[in-house]
Amino acid sequence: MLAHPISASIARRCVGRTLTAWGRADLVECAQLIIGELVANAIQSTADVTAAGADLVAPGGLVESQPGVVGVGLYRIGGRVVLEVWDRSRLPPKLVNPSMEDVGGRGLLLVDALATVWGYRLSAIGGKVVYATLDEAA
Repeated sequence: MLAHPISASIARRCVGRTLTAWGRADLVECAQLIIGELVANAIQSTADVTAAGADLVAPGGLVESQPGVVGVGLYRIGGRVVLEVWDRSRLPPKLVNPSMEDVGGRGLLLVDALATVWGYRLSAIGGKVVYATLDEAA
């Protein structure tokens, strides 16, 4: 999907519908919060990568520009649900403790609190995949 702010909302809706269709409505709220945060982080990471390459000039003096994309995956392994988000950045996600004055930086704290397990891996196609799992007891 395009790396656009509306994409987090689209991903939340898709995850909610899919989990409900799978008979896992018990996980919808947590999964929607997690996927929203992961997609928002991926959009930011994609924007950072795009900005870093913005000074690359194509022949003829034109700056090559294409919208960034992020990938979203949702699948089951036994009773566990796995949420994944891919972005072009290879930089690992950072779990930080923001101060009370900080405007952002709390998304991965939420993911850490809700997910059974979360982490990342580098992707064979470039970039990284950040994943989170939810078990039946979530």
